[in-house]
Amino acid sequence: MKALLVIDVQQGYMEQYAPALLQEINRCIEAAQQTGVPVVYIKNVRRLQSVGVEPA
Repeated sequence: MKALLVIDVQQGYMEQYAPALLQEINRCIEAAQQTGVPVVYIKNVRRLQSVGVEPA
């Protein structure tokens, strides 16, 4: 079975990555949805400060 995992795509983390990353993630999500591949979203629920990242 295939699935697309979208892990920790949260605003507080996005500043660390290339600007085109969100567009690529959205493209992958759309492609998965169009082909019937399940999309699973995983969100880290710890405070950002606990991993050394300040909230946006």
